[in-house]
Amino acid sequence: MPRVSSVNWGELAMIEMKERGWEAPDREAEYEAWKHDAIKFIDENNLVGGPLHPKQKTIIRELVEYEPNQLLIEKPRPAINDAVVSKTRQVGMSWLLMSIECWLIIFWGPVRILNAHQRFEEVDDGGSKSTIKSLHGRIRDMYDAKIPSWLRHRSKLFFKEGSITNEEGGFISGATATPNVGR
Repeated sequence: MPRVSSVNWGELAMIEMKERGWEAPDREAEYEAWKHDAIKFIDENNLVGGPLHPKQKTIIRELVEYEPNQLLIEKPRPAINDAVVSKTRQVGMSWLLMSIECWLIIFWGPVRILNAHQRFEEVDDGGSKSTIKSLHGRIRDMYDAKIPSWLRHRSKLFFKEGSITNEEGGFISGATATPNVGR
């Protein structure tokens, strides 16, 4: 009997589904729709704890420059604009920004993002065991609990204390805010 060097569990699950007569839905169309529309991805997966409010959608549009329902032919990836946004608890700004970061690292590969706070525990309180009290913990919660399993198999994220990475070299890094943060 030949040895199998690695097992592709997603592929095995698809074979089992076909053997039982279940048809797998077309995930490629859904993937492409979410890749080119952050609002659709965040809203349909309930990443901010409910439907996006109009103000939240406006903030996403201001931060992420792209045209929904268009293939990004001229621009290979969305441009992230610098923005100053008044933080209010009613808007859920930290959840909103973490959902945008989650979308970027899942769909746009080698992104580089820095999250800083005066207390490091507010950025990351445990790596792969982080909680929603920290910014990185919120991304981990979105990824583990809210994003469909087929997408987690397609876009793997790795959570370590102070960083979130993907297979394409992208990362979200955490730091303590100092005068030299990000340098």
